[in-house]
Amino acid sequence: MVDLEEAYAKLENILLKKYREENVSDFSISGTKRVARKIGLKIKGIPINPNSIAEGFMVEELEDDVDEYVFGIYKENVLLNNVDRIYEELEVIVDTLLKEMLLIKEYRKEVYNEYLYKQIDKINAYAPEMEYKLDLEDEPLYQWQNEAYQKWTENRYKGTFEVATGCGKTKFALYSIHRIKEQYKDIKVKIIVPTKALMDNWYDSLVQKLHIPTKYIGRRGNNRNEKKREITIYIDKTAQGKFSADFIGTITDNMVGNTNFLNFIVADECHHYESPQNIKIFDKIDYMPKDQQTGINYFSIALSATLPSDYSKNGKLKKYLGDIIYTYSFIKALGDGIISPINIVDVSYQLSIEEQKRFHMYKKELADAEKELTETLSKYNINFSQEGISSLAYYYLKEFEDILNYISEKKVEFEQQYGDKDWKIYFDEWLYEFAGRNEEIALSVKNYIGKFERLKRLLLNAEDRKKRCIELVKRHIDDKVILFGEYIKDIEEIYLELASEFGSEKIKLYHSQLDKAIKEKTIQSLKLDTTKVICVPTAFDEGVDIPDMSVGVIYQGKRSKRQQVQRLGRIMRKTKGKKSAVMYNLSNQSFGEPKFLDRFIEEQLHLLETMNDAEEKVEKIRKQLSIEFINYDEEIENSNIINKLIKKIRI
Repeated sequence: MVDLEEAYAKLENILLKKYREENVSDFSISGTKRVARKIGLKIKGIPINPNSIAEGFMVEELEDDVDEYVFGIYKENVLLNNVDRIYEELEVIVDTLLKEMLLIKEYRKEVYNEYLYKQIDKINAYAPEMEYKLDLEDEPLYQWQNEAYQKWTENRYKGTFEVATGCGKTKFALYSIHRIKEQYKDIKVKIIVPTKALMDNWYDSLVQKLHIPTKYIGRRGNNRNEKKREITIYIDKTAQGKFSADFIGTITDNMVGNTNFLNFIVADECHHYESPQNIKIFDKIDYMPKDQQTGINYFSIALSATLPSDYSKNGKLKKYLGDIIYTYSFIKALGDGIISPINIVDVSYQLSIEEQKRFHMYKKELADAEKELTETLSKYNINFSQEGISSLAYYYLKEFEDILNYISEKKVEFEQQYGDKDWKIYFDEWLYEFAGRNEEIALSVKNYIGKFERLKRLLLNAEDRKKRCIELVKRHIDDKVILFGEYIKDIEEIYLELASEFGSEKIKLYHSQLDKAIKEKTIQSLKLDTTKVICVPTAFDEGVDIPDMSVGVIYQGKRSKRQQVQRLGRIMRKTKGKKSAVMYNLSNQSFGEPKFLDRFIEEQLHLLETMNDAEEKVEKIRKQLSIEFINYDEEIENSNIINKLIKKIRI
C-alpha cells in the first residue's frame, strides 16, 4: 500500500525532470541565415504567470492539433549567435514557472498523479493477487456509512442512497466494493457517471483510496474506449451502447472460462439515468443468472444528493438498482460535524412605484387566467389541488406541446391568407370547430403559463433585486463566491457590471452556450484562485466539478427544494481551513416568494426531535446553522449581519 503524501515528497525532483521533458520543447521560426524570426520554448500544461516572464520575452497561445492550452515563450528577431544565451534565460523562466506551479494544489495533483500511478503499479505488480484495500486507520468510516452498509446487506445488496454533498458517498461505495471483494473474490465493477469530471474523480479514488493498479481500470467515454477490465468507468452517453454489451459479456466470459464473476454496479448521480434514453442502459441486466450459492445476480448501489421527490413512487431506476434504503440529509451532517457550519440569509428587496403598478396588474390577470384554467380542468373532471395548479400547468404544457405547435402554425397560415384585419375572425371560427378536450386544456394552460411567467419575470428582474445582489457580491469580493441565476441573459448583465469594476480575471461567467475551452479555463482559474466570483445560471447546478466555495448568492431561483439543496451543496463541503459558509437568497415573501428552504429545515429538525436521544444532536445542529433576515430597507454596505458573517468566514 502506498502513502501518496510521502511519495509526493520523495519523487518531486524526479517528477519535475520527467514533467519538463514531456511538456517543454524548443521551437523556432526561421528568418534569414543570421536571424531567427522567433525562437523560444513551447510549453503545455503549465500555468503561465505574466510576472515571471523576463523582460523582452513574449507569450502567445499556440494552435496545436493534439493538446489544448499550449503556449510559446519566445523572443523575436534573434541573432543566431545569441541562441544559447536566450535558451539559458528561458530555462530560468521555466524553473520559476514550475516552482510556482507546485504551490498550486490542483496543478500539483494533476502533475504528480500520472507518474505516481506508474510507481504504484510497479509496487502492486509484486503482490500475489490484486487487493481492494481501503485504508480506514487514518480515516475511519462515518457512522452513517456503517449504517448504510448494514442496510444494504439487509436489502440483498441492492439499493439507492440519498446522501448530502460532501459527506462521503464515494467512500461509502468504495468501502462496499472492498467488503464484497473480501467475500466474493470474483467481481467485475461497473461505475456509471454523467460527466468526464466525475469519471476522473472516480479514477483517482480507485487508484489512491482503493489502491487499484491502473491496468485494471478501464474508461469508456469522452474519447476513451478502453476495453472492459476488472473495473470499468462509463460516461452515461457511452454507457448506452457499451455497458449492456459488457454486462452480458460477463455471462459469456463465465461460460467460456468456467468462472463465476458477479457484476457490481455503481450508478453515481443516479437521477440522471431516469430519462427514457438513459434507462435503456440497464434493460439487459436482469439477464444475469443468479449465483447458485448466494442467490444474487448482481450487486448495485445508486447514489444521489438530490433525488426527485417522486423517485420511490415513479422512479424507473429502482426496478434495476433498488429503492431508496438510506437517506442522510445535510441537517444530519451538520449534527455530525461532517460539513461546514452554514449561515442562511434571506435578503429582501422592494419594487419601484412603476414595478408595483405592473405587479398588481399582472397579478390580477394571472388570477383571471387561473380561474379560467380551473374551470377548464373541472369541466373535464381532472383532479387537482389549488396549491399544485402551477406544476400541473407545466406538465400539460409539455404534454400538449405538439397541439400548441400545430395551433401556432395554423395561426400563421390564417394571418398570411386573410391579412391583418380579418385573420383572427376566420382563425377563431376554425379553432371553435377544431378544438376538443385536449386543445381546450392546452390553450388554457398556455394562457395561464404566459401570465405566470410574466409576473415571475417582473420579480426576478426587479431593479432593487439586481442592485442588492451586486452589493452582496461586492461585500464578499475577496471570498470564493458563486452567483446563481435562472436565465443566461440576466446573469450576463450582472457579470458585465461586476467585471467592468473588478476585471474579467477576478469575475468569470459560466453557462451552456460558452465554448468548451472557455468553460474549462474558467474552472481552472477557480482552482488556481485567480478567479474569486463565478456567475452561473441553472445549468451549473449539477454535473460540473468546481472547487469548494464559501459564499453563495441566489439572485434568481426556483421554488423547488431540490434546486436549493443542490445549490447549498456547492458551498457546504468541509475543507482544510474553512470555518463557515454563507448562502444569501434574494426574495420577498410579500410578493409570494418563499424563504430559502422554507419549512424544510424546521421539518427536518422536528423529525430528528422525535427520535431517541436526539435532543443533544438537535441542539448541536442549531449551533451549526444560523438563519438570518435582512429587510429591504437595511443597507447591504453597512449591514451588521453581513459584517459578522464576513468575520466568521475569514477567521
